[in-house]
Amino acid sequence: MNWKTPALVAVPLLLFLAYVLYVTLGDDSPELPPAVVETIEEEKKPYPIVRESYEPTPTVDEELVEEGPPLVAAPLVLENSDEQVRVAILDIAPGMASWLIPDEQIRKWVLMVDLMADAKLPRRYRPIDYPMASFKVDEKDGVMVAAPANYERANLLIEQLVMIDPALMAKYYHQWQPIFEKAYRELGKPGSFDQRLRLSIERIIMVEPLQADGSVKRPGVFYQYNDPKLEKSPELSRLLWRLGPDNTAKLQAYLEQLANVL
Repeated sequence: MNWKTPALVAVPLLLFLAYVLYVTLGDDSPELPPAVVETIEEEKKPYPIVRESYEPTPTVDEELVEEGPPLVAAPLVLENSDEQVRVAILDIAPGMASWLIPDEQIRKWVLMVDLMADAKLPRRYRPIDYPMASFKVDEKDGVMVAAPANYERANLLIEQLVMIDPALMAKYYHQWQPIFEKAYRELGKPGSFDQRLRLSIERIIMVEPLQADGSVKRPGVFYQYNDPKLEKSPELSRLLWRLGPDNTAKLQAYLEQLANVL
């Protein structure tokens, strides 16, 4: 696999996973650093929206720098950048724009990617919201299993994701990467956002389909796998299993397709 790809799929992947994480899981998650939380809760001023021509650099593949419409300029600062994000999403994936939740979009996306690099999932500070049916189970002979209808809940999201033009996404990530890196540095973590994103993508592609008994129980608010080994599997793996084999395969194939294009 060409590992330039993970660095170029940030926005569609973040949007997709942000929603699925929220609707399929509960409300507990690692906290943002106090300084970031304080920033999120502060009053915001309008941020001016400007557009600028995309200026390629020698590090970008030639096929990604063909002439095309100007891109939405990347924010220079994180504060008050939400409207800039919204306009960019209208350009990249207009079908997703209505799901955005205001307030610190970039910081929330970066936090989520950092957690996914460790196969963990955020359940708070979500950047998008989208109505999804409740998780359902079928019962037979006293044993509960996930209902096949659950797998259809993410169909629209998968469809929106695979419709995104990989070349356009590559251009946007290259132009917006500095602001992602700035948000990552606020977390006080080593390395770079780009490294964490690459690791996140690798983890997603390497998740294998659920082969074992997927029966579940409900000891409390949330369902759990009866098999202790499955329940102890990484959160990211369990998320993809909840999407169903078809949607998981489409998501992984899309990432592979981006690698092939590049």
